[in-house]
Amino acid sequence: MDINKEYEIYFFDFFGTIMHRKCSGDDIKKIWSNQLALLCKCKLSSRIWYELRISAEKYVCRKENHYEFTYKELIKEIYNRVSGIAEGYADILDFEQFYMLCLKIELDVETNMQEKNEEVISQIKQLKGCGKKVCILSDFYLDSQCISRFLEKKGENHLVDNIFVSCEFLKNKADGSLYKEILTLLNCSSKDCCMIGDNYRSDFINAKSNGISAVRVRDNKKFNRDINCKKVLTQLMNTEHKNGISYANYSFMLFKFISALYNKLLLHSDRKVFFLAREGELLKQLFDRYCEYMQVQFGSPCIKSEYLYVSRQATYPASLKCLEEEQFETLFKEYSALSIESFLTNIGIEERDKKKIEIEFTEEYSKIIDNFGSSDLFERLKKSVVFVEIYKKTISKKNELLRQYLKQKGFFDVASVAIVDVGWRGSIQDNIARCVGGEVEIRGYYCGLNNKARISKGNQKEGLIFSEYPYKTKNFAVWSYDSNFMERLLTASHASTKGYEKSGEIIKPVFNEFGSEENNYTIIKPIQKKLIKQFEEYVSEAYYLPVLSDELEDLLVQLHIKCCCHIYKSNLVLQQTLLQGQMENFGYQVRSGERLKEAFSIRNAFKKIVCNRKLLKNIPLIVRFMNSRRLYFISLCFMKIEEKRLRREYIRCRNI
Repeated sequence: MDINKEYEIYFFDFFGTIMHRKCSGDDIKKIWSNQLALLCKCKLSSRIWYELRISAEKYVCRKENHYEFTYKELIKEIYNRVSGIAEGYADILDFEQFYMLCLKIELDVETNMQEKNEEVISQIKQLKGCGKKVCILSDFYLDSQCISRFLEKKGENHLVDNIFVSCEFLKNKADGSLYKEILTLLNCSSKDCCMIGDNYRSDFINAKSNGISAVRVRDNKKFNRDINCKKVLTQLMNTEHKNGISYANYSFMLFKFISALYNKLLLHSDRKVFFLAREGELLKQLFDRYCEYMQVQFGSPCIKSEYLYVSRQATYPASLKCLEEEQFETLFKEYSALSIESFLTNIGIEERDKKKIEIEFTEEYSKIIDNFGSSDLFERLKKSVVFVEIYKKTISKKNELLRQYLKQKGFFDVASVAIVDVGWRGSIQDNIARCVGGEVEIRGYYCGLNNKARISKGNQKEGLIFSEYPYKTKNFAVWSYDSNFMERLLTASHASTKGYEKSGEIIKPVFNEFGSEENNYTIIKPIQKKLIKQFEEYVSEAYYLPVLSDELEDLLVQLHIKCCCHIYKSNLVLQQTLLQGQMENFGYQVRSGERLKEAFSIRNAFKKIVCNRKLLKNIPLIVRFMNSRRLYFISLCFMKIEEKRLRREYIRCRNI
C-alpha cells in the first residue's frame, strides 16, 4: 500500500485497517456473552446474554435517529432488561459494578482478538516522521480512551495524534456526518486531508463525498471473519489410535463436567470441594488446572479441592445402624446371593472376629444363599450372641473412625458440603450422609446419575453431564453411552480404600492392594497424561471461542460420538484388558473380568437372550460379549451401527 504524502492530515480507520480482528464483530459479542455468563455467577446462559445484547443494540440504535450509542447506554439497556428476568443478575447490586464488569470483559476480548496490521502501522510511522498529523477516525461504540488502551496493549502508545470515535460525537462515517464534524473541529480544509480505511462506503465513498481524498485498504481474508469453531475443536482432537490413546478425547466431555461443576460451586459460594476416591483423583487434577486458569485469566475465586480416600467398602460399615433398626437394604438390593462369609466382609467385620462367628456356622459359613437377606440362615445369624456383640463393636468403631477422618479433612467446617465423583448412584455419598447423621448438608455433583440414585433433603445429587433422575436430560443416550468405561478411564494411582486406622492423632486410610489394578493404572496412565494435556489446551481456547452454550453442546455431542464410535481394534483390546483387571471390593469382591467371564459364557448368554430378546438391541453389551471372545472385528461392525443410532438420537434431541 502506497500513500501519497502531499496531505497535512491523515485519518485512519481502526478495525480492519490499523488493527485486524482474528474474528468477526459478531464473534466478539458471542465471546463476550460466554465470559459474562461465566463471571457473573447467574443462571443466565451465554445464549441469553447474547440475545439480550443484540436486542438492546437494536433498541438503542433506533432510539435516536443517528443510530449511534455509547457503550454505557448499551449496558444500561441490557441491565434494565436483566432486571426484569427472575433468574437475573442477583449478585451485582448496582449498575456501576455491572457496567465495569461488562467493560472489562469487552476490552479483554477485543485485545485478545486483535492483531496489528504491520504494513499500515509502518506507513503511519513514516507519515509521522515527515511531520504529518495522523488521527484515528472510527465508527465504534467504545470511546477514544478504549481505542488508546488497545494501542497501548499492542505497544503503540504514541502512534497517532488524535482519536475520534463516532459514539463520542453521535455522528458516524456510515452516513458521512462525522467527517463534517471533525473537519469543523480541526478547522481544516477537506483538500488537506486523506482518509485510509477498509470499508468501501464509509471510508472511501463517503470521504470523497465530503471532499476528502481516500485510499482503500485491501481486505485481508485471514482476518475479520467468523471463526469456524468446529474446525478448531476438531484440530484439538487426538487422532492417534495406538494403544487406545484416542480415548484422550474424553477431555471434551470432562471439560463440560468441570466447567459446569465450577459454575455450580460459584453459585453456592463454595470455597472448598471434596473429590471422592478413586475416580475423583483425575477429576481433581483437571479441576485444579481449570481453577488455576480461571484465577489467572479472569481473576475468578480460588476453590480449594480436597481428596477423600473413600470407597463403598470403607464407608458402608460406618453407615450402619443398630441391628434392630438396620435392614441392610443397600447391600441386599444389589447383591442378593451371599454367604455368611461375604456378608460379614461387606459389613466390615475383621478377620479375627469372622473366625469366631465361623465356629458357630461351620458348615454353612461359605455357602452362597439366594436372597440371603430373607433366608432362615440370616435370621439365625442375627440371633447369634457372638455376632450381635461383634457387630455392635464393629459399626461403632467404623463410624467413629470415618467421622474422625472426615473431621480431619475439614468436612464439618461448613454447613453445606460439596462432593464430587463420577457417578452413577452416589452410594458412597449415601453412606457418608448416614454416618454424619444430618450434621451437614451434602450436595453431590456427578458426571452422570441413573434412576437408582436416591435423593433426599440434606443429601442432594446432580448429574452435570447426564442424568436419568428425576428425568432424562438432553442427549442422554449419547453422554451415557458406555459410561462404565469412564470408571476405567479414571483409574487412580492408588489402591482401593479398605478402611481406616489411627496412627497417633492422625487417621490414615488402609488400602486393598491388587496387582491387576496396578497394572491397569500402568496401562491407562499414558492416556490420562494425554487427556490432561488436551484438556489444558482446550481450556485455554474455550472462553475465546465464539460458540454459545447451545452451540457448544451440539459440537461436544458430535465430538463425543466420534470419540466413542470411531475406534479401532487397539481401543477394544484396551477396554477388555482394563475390564479383566478391575476389582470389585464390595458385594461379590472379585475381579470384574472373572465375574463377567461367567456372565458372558455362551450358555448364560443364550439363556438371557431367550428370556429377554431386547438384549439383542443392547449393542454395548453385545460388544462386551464379542470382546470377551476376542471377536474384535464383529465388535467394530456393531460400533458402526451404534454410531448411526447415536447420531439419529442426537438429531432427534436437537429438533425438540
